[in-house]
Amino acid sequence: MSIRPLYLPGAILVVALAFYFANFNDGFSHDQSVWGAFGDFLGGVLNPVLTFTTVYLLIQSLNTQNKTLSHSELQLTEAKNTFTLQQKTEKIKQFESLFFVFTEIASRTYSSFSIFGENNREIYGHEAVTFITQKIFGAVSKKENPADVFENLDESNHNSIYGVSQAYCSLFKLIDEFCPDDEKAKYTSVAVSLMPAKVIHLICMAEAYTRWPIIDSARKLGFFDKPAMVGLLSRLSVKN
Repeated sequence: MSIRPLYLPGAILVVALAFYFANFNDGFSHDQSVWGAFGDFLGGVLNPVLTFTTVYLLIQSLNTQNKTLSHSELQLTEAKNTFTLQQKTEKIKQFESLFFVFTEIASRTYSSFSIFGENNREIYGHEAVTFITQKIFGAVSKKENPADVFENLDESNHNSIYGVSQAYCSLFKLIDEFCPDDEKAKYTSVAVSLMPAKVIHLICMAEAYTRWPIIDSARKLGFFDKPAMVGLLSRLSVKN
């Protein structure tokens, strides 16, 4: 608080006393009425000076309180923002831990993925997906129902196609349910980048030929709206 404005009341008092003693400087009086008149004069001068000083100090006190309150509100807002950021950071860390665990599980599931091909020969991974694709396009060329062929291949191989699709679509379900909204697009792209091309092809076939609920989260996150998926789905027959 600045004390300079308080010089003004003091200066007024000094000037008033100077004028008084300059005009009535006859020494100390023994007359009570003279002292009474001096007291009236002094009171008349001091009252407005003290009133001014009191009002000024009150205004300064209110201004100081307002500044302190504004500063406290700013600190509270900053603390709230910091806490919110820390919460989000912690939530993302927890999500990422789960995300990469699910990614590892999906990768292992695909590594062990196999079906029985021609002559009952067991084929794995990319070769298995290629075989499924050939069977689907062969059915389409023969005017057969590709959805039936896809479902039969899955059932005859102990739902192994469903298992791989579920393992990778679980990533999308995890993103949909636990990832912060403003980070979902980022982690959806990360999930797609971690998926083998043949798995993407397999999931698109599942979208085209089944009504498996496991695919819902991928669809919700726009996985099938990406240009590559749209092009792939256009080459597949329409879902029944």
